[in-house]
Amino acid sequence: SAYNDAEIKEIVKTLTQWVNEGLLDDPRLTIGVVTPFRLQMERLEEAIESQPWFEKLKGRITVGTAHRFQGDEADVIFFSPVISRGILPRKAEWVANTEQLLNVAITRARGALHIFGDKATCLKVGGVLGAFTEYVLSNETKLHIPFSFQSPAEEKLAELLNSVKLWYHPQYKVGKYRLDFLVISPLGRRYDIEVDGRHHWSSQQFDRDRVRDKFLEKEGYTIIRIDAQHILLHPEKVRSLLERII
Repeated sequence: SAYNDAEIKEIVKTLTQWVNEGLLDDPRLTIGVVTPFRLQMERLEEAIESQPWFEKLKGRITVGTAHRFQGDEADVIFFSPVISRGILPRKAEWVANTEQLLNVAITRARGALHIFGDKATCLKVGGVLGAFTEYVLSNETKLHIPFSFQSPAEEKLAELLNSVKLWYHPQYKVGKYRLDFLVISPLGRRYDIEVDGRHHWSSQQFDRDRVRDKFLEKEGYTIIRIDAQHILLHPEKVRSLLERII
């Protein structure tokens, strides 16, 4: 078998941060940690169960190999591929070329998938793991394209979203509508944050917004409307609101 201490440390660090921030308080929320190797699974279990917060998540967090997770799901999945420099080539090739292993690992998440791995080495080994890594890297590149904003308030909101480390995409199209900001929480929940200027206070605009919001809510989005002036005059209050998005 094989293991990767760096991935174990990062997974424990992330879980610790999420517990401290209250992201995992919902007793219905389930977490899965998936890895191809039994030894990595055992070390992850040991590291997680030794944490002071483990009792809080006991019964809601499952650590297992891809084989153990077959037929099972969790709201949030952490995937630890283990593959990094120095691993025996035959072990790397086994993960890279066994499609079912990767398929189980990345399709068990109902809400969000978080990957902890060595991107360069995973890309280098090729196979389905290399193809998946290439896909991830191509999407990262798209997200780093500079955005243009419609107003100073939107630019300020983007700055605040960056400060609380929330993923966002401005002017995102859903059907015939355009979201000011699509925001996805660490748990995979989708938000439409709208920056409302003066024109939003007319009765006609209220009616249009009501129809629009009902459509988006049916599509699984939570709508948050923030007054543009409030963003500019009280950014600390807006930041406090954004910190509570989970």
